[in-house]
Amino acid sequence: MLVSPSSRASISELLTDLERQQRQEYALVDDRIVISMEPVDPVESIYDHSSASALADMLLAFPHGVEKLSGVTPGLVETSLNLALLEETGRGVATILTLRSLRDDAKLNLAERVMAIGRLADARIEAGGGYPGWSPDPSSRLLAVVKRLYREFSGSEAVIETVHAGVEIYKHYDCKLIFVAPDRLRMPDAITAGLRARGVAVEETTDLEAALPKADVLYMTRIQKERFDDPAEYERLKNSYILTREMVERLNPKLTVLHPLPRVNEIATDVDSLSGAAYFRQMRNGVYVRMALIALVLGLV
Repeated sequence: MLVSPSSRASISELLTDLERQQRQEYALVDDRIVISMEPVDPVESIYDHSSASALADMLLAFPHGVEKLSGVTPGLVETSLNLALLEETGRGVATILTLRSLRDDAKLNLAERVMAIGRLADARIEAGGGYPGWSPDPSSRLLAVVKRLYREFSGSEAVIETVHAGVEIYKHYDCKLIFVAPDRLRMPDAITAGLRARGVAVEETTDLEAALPKADVLYMTRIQKERFDDPAEYERLKNSYILTREMVERLNPKLTVLHPLPRVNEIATDVDSLSGAAYFRQMRNGVYVRMALIALVLGLV
């Protein structure tokens, strides 16, 4: 935002107050927020107030995050979207949103909402790509086979818990795991004990910034609202960790960042353009891997 020299003093007071508010709000995750105003060389072009306001209004109006949970499978996200990327192209500002749903009609309805908001802001909207919806079938024969095999191999019933299930694979690799979570959401002792019994080095902390310099890969997840019985407890913890571009560049510029998606606000959108932001590639490649696994289980390959 460009400010005329005559307005600098009054704007500086506003920014100081805004910085104080932001530091208070995000004190648990980033108490070094700085909002500054610096002299700049003359620029060739700027966005006028009307255009800038229209852009800001559009971005604020866009839905973001989980839209609806499945009514068939508890805890499963049915429809969601992410404001994935925002960049200045030289001809204007471009933004990319990723939409996904188990139901085709829900995905189309959500896309129409996004396009309607864009039209109100006089933005050019393009829609493309996508894959057909697939609703969970509790009576699926494949699901029954998977549950039976899990029971035979593990001696217990299958429970779908993303992070808990994901760490099981690390028993087979020579790597170190650092679990970062509030005390209320720490990894269960049974899982960490099982990992250590298999020789996996495990560290637990509540400090994300302390963990980042030690990591090669960060697997970030959202604080899952659907896992809380007490809404107040979720509100207290939902902003515990927010990864920003500044944090990555300051603490570990070579960090690779993964995320199962959808995200809420735990990864700031300014991280998306970093070379180590791999979560969109992860989402795309995950589709191919799941297709291959299903084909393998069904004996098609």
